[in-house]
Amino acid sequence: MQSIIIPFHKDKNMLLYSLKTLHETLPQDQKIEIIVVGNNYNSHELDFELPWPEDRFYKVYENLFYPKAINLGVSKSSGDIITMCDPDIFYLPGWYSSLLNAFTQKKAGAVGNKLINPSTGRILDFGVYYSKYNAVHSLLGARADHPLAKYDRKVQSVCSAVLMTSKKLFDSVGGMDPDLPYAYSDFDFCLKLHTRGCSIWAIANSAVYHKGSTDPNNSKYYSFNYLKTDCKGLFYAKDYHIIEMDFAKWFKESYDFFKNNYPNYPSKYVLIDLTTIYNREDYYNVLQNDLAIEFLDREVISLKQRNATEIPLHQTISFNLLDCNSPLLYFVDTFTSLFHNDLWFKMRNMEKDIVVDRHGNILPCTEIARGSC
Repeated sequence: MQSIIIPFHKDKNMLLYSLKTLHETLPQDQKIEIIVVGNNYNSHELDFELPWPEDRFYKVYENLFYPKAINLGVSKSSGDIITMCDPDIFYLPGWYSSLLNAFTQKKAGAVGNKLINPSTGRILDFGVYYSKYNAVHSLLGARADHPLAKYDRKVQSVCSAVLMTSKKLFDSVGGMDPDLPYAYSDFDFCLKLHTRGCSIWAIANSAVYHKGSTDPNNSKYYSFNYLKTDCKGLFYAKDYHIIEMDFAKWFKESYDFFKNNYPNYPSKYVLIDLTTIYNREDYYNVLQNDLAIEFLDREVISLKQRNATEIPLHQTISFNLLDCNSPLLYFVDTFTSLFHNDLWFKMRNMEKDIVVDRHGNILPCTEIARGSC
């Protein structure tokens, strides 16, 4: 027996369609129970039944938040292997079998899959590395078929929008921490397994669409965003001593891929820093010492918004840089923020310019301009 646990707060239609795709993609030769834990102070949000009689729908008329809802669902489950799934996941064929095969063959503590943005088809999550202040999400924003996303990735944490583990391991570490109600309970859970010598993997052949933060009406982000800072603070206070600051390892892998595909790019650049991170020097050290990139000069432009959707370069940095003879390295929060810069890219000779973001994506500026990355 295997179990799937889905916490649910609101949006009946979303849940029902998610469950529809779940039933359509589960292997027929496996005995898998589905448990939905509805929780909401507003009983009207839970006033419906599931059209699949074999699924179990527990209704709790209070806001349990994610960890308590998951822990309750696991306590009701019968499976030796449990998979936590968000209610806004839309499943693709083969996702479960690929995840289960990897979990079994790797003898892993936990496995997660490739989460895809339903609007762009780009990666939302595919394994987590860590820096001093923030998680580094490898390949965030890259196309789902990116070459580096075609093989499994051993990491410290994966997102529990889809996370498979054993019930025995789940219980042995106390499950999800209810003191992290809004976020980071999944990262914390993976780190607890990691300290016990259990491996954590992101699995390339298992992919699903995840609305998550792409939906401004997501009840988590819309109703409970005020809890994010509290949870992040507690997570780092609780787990800082067991986190390995390993983001340099991923940056090195990404840069090696870049150099193999673009061997004629230089190693000396004028750095244009458009990030919002506090520990920028940590990233500079990785770029200079681990990747052997030399900064000919530096310019730091302080932006006010983390992960800005768009950064119009012609309104943000000096026009004098259009004629700079040295190659430019644009350092940004997310590389996709530079997509819509038609004026800048047509006025600037950018054949040797590159873009690096804080999640380790490294790309030629020409590909950003063409939208081919």
